[in-house]
Amino acid sequence: MIDYSTHTEHFSRADNFTYNYKFIDDAIIETYNKGFTMQQIADALREPINRIAYRVTLLQADGKVDYKRNTTRAYLTRTYFKLRKDLQEVETKLKG
Repeated sequence: MIDYSTHTEHFSRADNFTYNYKFIDDAIIETYNKGFTMQQIADALREPINRIAYRVTLLQADGKVDYKRNTTRAYLTRTYFKLRKDLQEVETKLKG
């Protein structure tokens, strides 16, 4: 991902309805599923967090970015802890 934290050049305000989201979308697609948070992406791109959150929502609706809470890893983690709890209950019943 390109790091814009040292970017010091400033440009004039863009005309209405002409903002180019391509570089934001590319950065989100590249990093969001790797575990980066929206705040980390916003800081790296020097963009407001609400703009990144809006773009993440649109990309999730298009299916280009996964929902973080519904990933396979999250599902497997929930299943693991549920089964571990069930195992502990069975072991206490066998001992008692």
